[in-house]
Amino acid sequence: MKSNVAIFENSDFAYIAEVRKLTTPVGAYNFAISSVWRRAKSPTDEQTALEITLDKGGLIALRNLIDEMVLS
Repeated sequence: MKSNVAIFENSDFAYIAEVRKLTTPVGAYNFAISSVWRRAKSPTDEQTALEITLDKGGLIALRNLIDEMVLS
């Protein structure tokens, strides 16, 4: 199963979202958004923009919020 996806991408810049299941705390997930600037000195290095630990309910609430805003 794929754990990351480019949520915005053009020839110079990208935002990547990633979800990883954590072993501790049990039932927790790491949700991260990073960016890549392709004209930087190291064009493949990702810079963390957001990184949080959530439980399943938190991830579902985030998904529901996005769905509600996009699909309405």
